[in-house]
Amino acid sequence: MVVPDPTISGNRVLNENLAFSKVYKSQEMAGSGPAMTGNCNMQLPCVAIRHGLHTVPSSRYSNPMTDDPPVSARTRILDAAETLVRTKGVGGLTLDAAAQTAGVSKGGLLYHFASKEALLDALLKRLAAFIQEDFEAGVAAEPEGPGRVARAMLTWSLGLPREMSDERCDRAAAVFLAAFHHDPALLDPVRAQFARMREAVAADGLPPGHGMAIMAAGDGLFMARIFGLYTLDQSERQTVLAALSTLIGTQP
Repeated sequence: MVVPDPTISGNRVLNENLAFSKVYKSQEMAGSGPAMTGNCNMQLPCVAIRHGLHTVPSSRYSNPMTDDPPVSARTRILDAAETLVRTKGVGGLTLDAAAQTAGVSKGGLLYHFASKEALLDALLKRLAAFIQEDFEAGVAAEPEGPGRVARAMLTWSLGLPREMSDERCDRAAAVFLAAFHHDPALLDPVRAQFARMREAVAADGLPPGHGMAIMAAGDGLFMARIFGLYTLDQSERQTVLAALSTLIGTQP
């Protein structure tokens, strides 16, 4: 499955502090997302981005142009929930544990998320928003013409460095699995996004089935990883990329 790269995506580089943050911060203002765990290392490496807690000094003692903006309590709570799912599994995600990990009081957590379901819902919605943003950015980066969407999906699934791709997969897996374990209906925002992606594939100008084969291959690799069935080494990734590229009439 095509699981895009997190956060502040200028060049879409994945990094522990940046991953998913751009979308997460925008969602934060609107309120959204869910989470869960599977076996991407069996530790459901989730979409957990640990934002280091730090104090931003007064402008009298620091340069406001270089200080990092403080991370909101809401974002810290969401990141803490992802971390718990990733490191301790779905059972490790409780409101008390999330509050403690985020460094907020239980009341502070309940101010943002009245229940575990609300917390999971917010996690999944921000993931869905991230997928949409990264998908659109990936397509926009490709030259116009037939196969544009399929090329973006190939890059998404197989064209990135393996470490980056695996990290993204693992983090997204935690959110998917946590949400599915709690209530499959929480995945509806992601289902809707994938429906839009299928529509884009259908209108991509390739022969029938070519674009869908590429999308399905990416989804299959994602599932194989999150359930610990197998992973491709770099040589295999290049071989599969070359084979799928023939469906678009290009070479990787």
